[in-house]
Amino acid sequence: MKTSSLILFFFISLLSCLAWGETWDNLVQREGIYYKKFTDVPFTGSVEGVWPGLSPGGSLVTGQLEKGLPQGVWRLYDDDGQLLSRVTVVDGMLEGISSEYFDSGTLKSSGSYSSDQKVGYWTYYFFNGVVKTRGFYDSDAQSGAWEFFDQTGNLIFVGTQKEWEGVQQQRLEKERQLEAAEDRKRKRDEQQREQQRLEKERERKAAEKIRQEREARELKGKARQRLLVGQQRKQRLAKLRDVQKAVENGETQSLAKDKLDKYINAIRAEVLEKWAWDGESGGLAVYYEIRLSDSGDVININISRPSGNPAYDESVRKAIQMASPLMRNDPPDATFFQRYFADGVNIEFKF
Repeated sequence: MKTSSLILFFFISLLSCLAWGETWDNLVQREGIYYKKFTDVPFTGSVEGVWPGLSPGGSLVTGQLEKGLPQGVWRLYDDDGQLLSRVTVVDGMLEGISSEYFDSGTLKSSGSYSSDQKVGYWTYYFFNGVVKTRGFYDSDAQSGAWEFFDQTGNLIFVGTQKEWEGVQQQRLEKERQLEAAEDRKRKRDEQQREQQRLEKERERKAAEKIRQEREARELKGKARQRLLVGQQRKQRLAKLRDVQKAVENGETQSLAKDKLDKYINAIRAEVLEKWAWDGESGGLAVYYEIRLSDSGDVININISRPSGNPAYDESVRKAIQMASPLMRNDPPDATFFQRYFADGVNIEFKF
């Protein structure tokens, strides 16, 4: 409503602020009356031109002067030629119906003037053409209760402009309070989420530390076990090498070697019966150290020299287990067994 008053005020002010086009340049104002330049005759006729005071680019104002005073309908256009407002002037004063428009051409306000003052019923509109507010003016002041609507046309308040402004202020204050409450809640939620994240991170780190410590203990235990097994294996291999060297010396030792070879070949034959292999085995040889019980049952199997083909090595290992007990058809005597088999025997398997 204040904007409408300003635009309408410009129509009256233009009579004392001439900066329009060529037609206005030929007029001068003296004591509120317009004259042609260099004459004492009040100007009568139509006037149009650009008045830069209404907008940065200038706006077109058209109307009629009679005996130097604005009369009839005056129109204001924007830079693109869109009608912004239309008023009726009598002897230089606003009288009768006045209309104001948005840039889109839809009606912005409508009402009446009397002696330059708003009177009677006035209506103001939203940009979409829906009524915004309406009520009565008396001598340019709002009178009685006005109706206020939302942009969908629903009546939301009835009262004076001051009361409406109070309602709006309360609404804005309530919105600010709600926004402040939501902001506080958002910050609390963020802090809570951050605390939860930090707590989960602490729990994760603690669990990770426990896992690493457990793995370290397990690795350390396995390392000790491997060391012990390696030492025991070295001792058995050393003993076997000593036995094999002893077998190579002398006739008795030669007989013992032949006897040992017989039992080793028997073991190979028994393993071969259980061996299952679909691949090529030519040139493959794997050495296993085998520990047996007195009855020939396989107690432990350790690979001492791989063939280079893990699948071949695994197939032989499975065959050894399946062939247990070994040398069951012709077992060695107890003395021979204790000397050559009790601590393990190293056998080459090349099938």
